[in-house]
Amino acid sequence: LSVYPARGSEVIVASVSTAAKDDAQRILRAVLDVYLREIDRDANDSLAQQQRVLEEARRAAEDELKRLESQRSGFLAVNDLTSLNAQSSSASFDYQNLAKQDADLRFSLAAAREMVKKMEERQAAGDNSPGPDAAQQIEHSPDILAIQHRINELQERVRSSGARYGENHPITVGFRKDLEAAQIQRQQEMDRKLREYQVAQVDQAQTAVRSYEGQIQSNAQPLKEAQARLADLQSKIATYETIVKQLDSARANRDRFDEALQDIRALREKPDHVAVRLYASPTEPEKTFPKPAIVIPGVTLLVLGAVAGIIFLKELLDQRIKSPADVKLLPDTELLGVIPEA
Repeated sequence: LSVYPARGSEVIVASVSTAAKDDAQRILRAVLDVYLREIDRDANDSLAQQQRVLEEARRAAEDELKRLESQRSGFLAVNDLTSLNAQSSSASFDYQNLAKQDADLRFSLAAAREMVKKMEERQAAGDNSPGPDAAQQIEHSPDILAIQHRINELQERVRSSGARYGENHPITVGFRKDLEAAQIQRQQEMDRKLREYQVAQVDQAQTAVRSYEGQIQSNAQPLKEAQARLADLQSKIATYETIVKQLDSARANRDRFDEALQDIRALREKPDHVAVRLYASPTEPEKTFPKPAIVIPGVTLLVLGAVAGIIFLKELLDQRIKSPADVKLLPDTELLGVIPEA
């Protein structure tokens, strides 16, 4: 049996030489049949193994898909998805409102505390200068307005009396003293009302601080509950979305396994799924030996060579002296003469 690849091609050449003419084709056909069956079996075994692996993976993907569908059904049986979304929106709105209120209250509390601190620092430093708003509010109070009205009247009397009696007249001097007393009274009343105003402002700011602290404390529990409720709803929605994503992934895996199985089934049905196939059937047996065109020249050359060899060997081994020249070939021997043969 001789097997070799044909150069420059993908063909494998197989040939069989036998003593009997009819045996060559039978043996070669049998060898090719066995070889092709083994190749086909190996290819089918490989495809079958791949198919079994894919079928097992496909069953696992199907089981995972059923488990996730059951999990989603159980989740929806306990939780209404539409209600969850609505509740989540409502909880988010409530939490944002409460968080905004808490931020506003804390900002107002910080401002009120800063105001109290500044007022206390001004009181400790003895700073009684009123602000524009405080001075205007005090000047428009009924008591100050009454004193200011009296001051205006006394100023008019001082002016009239001075014009009538002179600046040094006792009446003018009396009116001037009353005016000075009224002005002192006005300043004292202004200082008193300013102190009262500052104390009231500090009390008002401290009351605001306590009010803001109370509101923040009362708002803390609803804010915490709204945050926990929103987190719980968002967690449930995230859980459902995770289940849906896992379901989509499981379906995609199952579909990929189905496609791979279909490809393997189609490949097994294709006639060329085996890498090696019979290109040509065994040819009719032909005589390879003896061929006259080769044997006759070969035998002739062989006989000629043998005869030439025998002659050469015979001459080489023949030690007889047949001519005067043969004497010269003998060592330590000289030719003395030749007797011619008549």
